[in-house]
Amino acid sequence: LFRSMGRAVVAGIVGIVAAVIVIMALEFAGHALFPPPEGIDPTDPKAMRDIIDKLPLGAKIAVLVAWFAGTLAGCVAALKISSNPWPARVVVAFIIGGAIWSFLNIPHPLWMEAGGIALPVVAWWMAYRLTARTAS
Repeated sequence: LFRSMGRAVVAGIVGIVAAVIVIMALEFAGHALFPPPEGIDPTDPKAMRDIIDKLPLGAKIAVLVAWFAGTLAGCVAALKISSNPWPARVVVAFIIGGAIWSFLNIPHPLWMEAGGIALPVVAWWMAYRLTARTAS
């Protein structure tokens, strides 16, 4: 029991770390493709509110792609380490929590908010299906 619990905890931690690394890498790539305006202060909520509306559609889609791919990677990692589905669910909850935190601090278009909540769930389902196929 304790061994499987320890494995599940490790799976959750590894899954979250993997998700964050993939999200950071893809968001960095997105910023390279769609650079923010010069001199923008990311700690200024008003400046961030003003810039969101001006970002090109591709920049917004890049964020959702990063959240989806990061969640998928994190969930696959968690499910490869532990057969228990809960660590992957924790990864999804962590990513959705991060998205909600972002929405509360920087207003996003409604479609991005919907995607930021729905896409991690879809990524979890895909990860579950992918790992179930490779496990059998």
